[in-house]
Amino acid sequence: MILPDEGGVVVALSASYWPGPGPYRVRLRNALNEPFPAIGGCYSAIAGGGDECVARGARQQPDELRFTSPPAPPGLYDIQVEWGTGWSDSATFEGAIRIVRRLRARAAFRIRARFQDLYLTGPAVERQEPLLLP
Repeated sequence: MILPDEGGVVVALSASYWPGPGPYRVRLRNALNEPFPAIGGCYSAIAGGGDECVARGARQQPDELRFTSPPAPPGLYDIQVEWGTGWSDSATFEGAIRIVRRLRARAAFRIRARFQDLYLTGPAVERQEPLLLP
């Protein structure tokens, strides 16, 4: 999944089983194992929920965990999900997210392509962007 570096994107993790409704703490970890955000966890994407995420799903079987991506420098990140007393249990999804410089995410190109040229939104397709990151 490719996300912009300014954060704020709601991410949904799907699984056939989560060990209960939560709460869960979600963090991103870079190649140096530094957590993002540095303190606490990612915002839960639920008003008033803070950084305590909850799994949602049908019929008492949660299958989706949502969180909001934090601001982070460009790079490849693991998603670490923690739960239990004192966040004692965890699962890691390695290399799950690539953070790119803002306005260079694929979604930005799709949105730009919908505007007329007079709005000067910048390149509308990736191959026109001179600053693409690998």
